[in-house]
Amino acid sequence: MSSEKELQWTPGAEEMLKKIPVFARPMAKMSIEKLAREKKVDVIDEALMAEAQKKSMG
Repeated sequence: MSSEKELQWTPGAEEMLKKIPVFARPMAKMSIEKLAREKKVDVIDEALMAEAQKKSMG
């Protein structure tokens, strides 16, 4: 079991995650959650999703 606290997702962030192609979604989710932990946030929201998207596009 992981000792890391489970992150919460806002409904808006979950909707954004659903727009990611199914084959890429698990990797994207891990990447987004890693960013949230680096930023020490407990809730993944639309702003964090936008930041993660920006980072993934270079």
